[in-house]
Amino acid sequence: MTTGQSTALETKPPQGQLRSSMLLVGAVQQAAPAMDLQCSETLFQRDRDSGSCEPRRTWETIQLVNKEEVTRRHKMVLAVALVLALATGFLASWPLGDAPVADAYQGVNFVCPLGDMTKTSSLSVSHHTSPSYLGTSTVVEPDDSETWAITAIWESAVAPLTTNSTVSYTTATWNGSQWALSSTTLGGGVAAIGICQGDTCEGSGNATHSWSYKLIVDVTDPYLGLNLDKVTYVTTSIDDGYTIEDPTQTEGYCYLDASVSPTSQAQGATDEPPTWDSNRCPYTCFTGGASVTIYYD
Repeated sequence: MTTGQSTALETKPPQGQLRSSMLLVGAVQQAAPAMDLQCSETLFQRDRDSGSCEPRRTWETIQLVNKEEVTRRHKMVLAVALVLALATGFLASWPLGDAPVADAYQGVNFVCPLGDMTKTSSLSVSHHTSPSYLGTSTVVEPDDSETWAITAIWESAVAPLTTNSTVSYTTATWNGSQWALSSTTLGGGVAAIGICQGDTCEGSGNATHSWSYKLIVDVTDPYLGLNLDKVTYVTTSIDDGYTIEDPTQTEGYCYLDASVSPTSQAQGATDEPPTWDSNRCPYTCFTGGASVTIYYD
C-alpha cells in the first residue's frame, strides 16, 4: 500500500449473517399484509418511511368529524322546522275568536294610598240633536230626567278566567237650576254615585238652561279577589227635550225652542282605561273617564 493514498475496503458479511438478514427481510415482507389490514381503519394509514401505522393527515380527520357534526346539526334543524310547521298549522286552524289573547285577564291595578280601596269611574253626558236634524247639531235640555244602568265588571289576573259584575241604577234630573240624582240603587262593590254640574246658559227672567253633566262612580277595587276591569253605562229611559237656542248668549239670553225626542232609549258608553292608575283614585268631578252624546230628533 502506497503512503498518502486511501483505499476503500469492502467488507462482506459472513454467509450466515447474509442469510439471516435475508430471512429477516422476508419475515418483514410476510408480516406486512397483516399490518396493512390493521392500518386499513378509517382514521389510520401506513407511514411510507417508517412502515408504522399513523393517524391520517389532520385535515382528513377534521373533514370526517365535521361531516358527522354537520349531519347531526342538519337533523336538529329538520326537527325544529317540523315542530314550527306543526305549531303554525295548529294556530292557523284555531277557530276564530277562541285563541287565547294577552288581555283576556285583568292585572292588579294601582293601589291607592291611605287605605283607599276604590277607583273612580266617570261618564260625561251631553245632549244634542242628531246630525240629520235640520242639517245641524243643536244642544238639548232634557224635559225631565233619564235613568242609567251602571254595570261594574271585575276579572281575575290569572287563569282560570273568573268574572263578576253588579248593576247599579240612578236617575239624573235637571230641576231648572242644577242636576240632581234620585232613585239610586247601589250594586255590590259600588260605594257611591255622584253627579257633577255641566254646561249652562242664562235665560231670560233669571232662568238657567243646561245640556250636560258628569256621573262619577266610586267602585271597590279589588272586589271579592277580582280586579276592576271596566264600567258600562246604558240608559234605560230618556225623556223628551227642547233645543236650546243661542247657548253662547250672543244675543243676550238663551231660550228653549223646539221639542225633540231621543233617537233611542238605550244609549251609553263604556269606561275601560288601559289601566286603573293613580289618576282614578280621587273621587272628584275632575277625574277622567268615558263620554257619550245622547241624540234627539
